[in-house]
Amino acid sequence: MSKINKFIFISGLSGSGKSSALKVFEELRFFCMDNFPLQLIRKFIDIVEEGAFAVKDIAVVCDIREIDFQKFFFESVEWLKSKNINVIILYLHASKEKLITRYQETRRQHPLSIIKQLSLTQAIEEEKSIMECVAKISDFIIDTTDLNVNNLKNLILAKFGDTQALKPIVQLESFGFKYGLPAESDYVFDARFLPNPYFIESLKNTTGLDEVTYNFVLSQPNAKEFIDKIKDFLQFVLPLFKEMSKSYITISIGCTGGKHRSVAIVKHLEGFVKSMDYIVNTIHRDIGR
Repeated sequence: MSKINKFIFISGLSGSGKSSALKVFEELRFFCMDNFPLQLIRKFIDIVEEGAFAVKDIAVVCDIREIDFQKFFFESVEWLKSKNINVIILYLHASKEKLITRYQETRRQHPLSIIKQLSLTQAIEEEKSIMECVAKISDFIIDTTDLNVNNLKNLILAKFGDTQALKPIVQLESFGFKYGLPAESDYVFDARFLPNPYFIESLKNTTGLDEVTYNFVLSQPNAKEFIDKIKDFLQFVLPLFKEMSKSYITISIGCTGGKHRSVAIVKHLEGFVKSMDYIVNTIHRDIGR
């Protein structure tokens, strides 16, 4: 029997948050390594199994920075499994537009831009093609396009932390129906029946986070009853999800453009769900469109 409880590969696209993810595993008391040469995994595991130092849970970031990454990655996964070690692959990705924005903000170069002299867009597209085979065999895939560092942390804690010690996480997401439904939604509520602040000149260029628009939305006929019914539903369903050991649930509120009505309602629900002793992730997907 192996002395190692979990061996987690953190992989995915450059700029998708792998380093941030690794920091969360450090908090979970994993032995963590970034860009660890996969060729050395066998020697490292042998040292651990010999009892040279006490390590139960290991998390390693690996990606296209390593030469012949695909070859060594798949060889390492198969070898670890042959040793009866519990191997878990966590894959992070984000949209091309978001990755470009992150690289522009940090003024960093993409690894493939350095290695192959590619433009940023070309590097992202080529990396996505290279990593597709890894994504296909991954146990968990997280799209970080709309996540901040805290959102990502809460997701990882929900998936890999001590479920008895962790509070369930509720993600409240506002969105615009014109841009499509959020793929990760468990439940969707439609607020389009409420009057649209977009057609009020003084509110058109505001959002539901602005006090004047927030108050306008919540003061509309039927708004209170609608929100109260959502609260009643959450009070009913969230404990049931907890009993099922489902540590993460996404509740989405939509309006036409995702800037006014849905944002105001999510803002209001955030405090309510926190009062129920849940961790809350709040995402306003389309507020900036």
